[in-house]
Amino acid sequence: MTQTFSVRCQNCGSPLQVNDGLRYVTCGYCKSELQLVKDASETIHTELLAKLNTNTESLERSLKVLEIQKEIERLDRDRSQGFTPEGRQLPPHNSLALTMLVSFAAIGFGIGGITFCRAIEASFIYELLAMAFIGLVIIQTVRDTIAWHKRLEADRNYETRRARLVSQIQQDEKHF
Repeated sequence: MTQTFSVRCQNCGSPLQVNDGLRYVTCGYCKSELQLVKDASETIHTELLAKLNTNTESLERSLKVLEIQKEIERLDRDRSQGFTPEGRQLPPHNSLALTMLVSFAAIGFGIGGITFCRAIEASFIYELLAMAFIGLVIIQTVRDTIAWHKRLEADRNYETRRARLVSQIQQDEKHF
């Protein structure tokens, strides 16, 4: 047999007769949607669903902001430890100008070595060694230049991703 009990509407205070086992009811007077809640003392009362929905939406927005802040913190931590946003190891942060200066000096040294070998009529093997040195310098210069460009791209990706996340937080804060 279904038991009936009396509660009051949380919105207008009107008495409501509800059947045992119901979780939701609509007030016949003000048409508010209510949730039936049983507290620790086994007393049953009503709560406005609109109020619960507002609180839930507020919690959802707060949770979204916290998740974005956590992602920003992870990006910053990975960056400080030398990783890209994708989790790859960052190439070293070299100065391209310094790399080029050292490379040109080394190539000049190699050309000077070739010139010196020819001037003293040294064995051709010494000229080959100087040419090999120049070749290695050129290869290393190309590798350093590629690494520099990769680092530059990683820096741009990090800044873009971080700015996008910060913008999302600012947009969410406007909705509060």
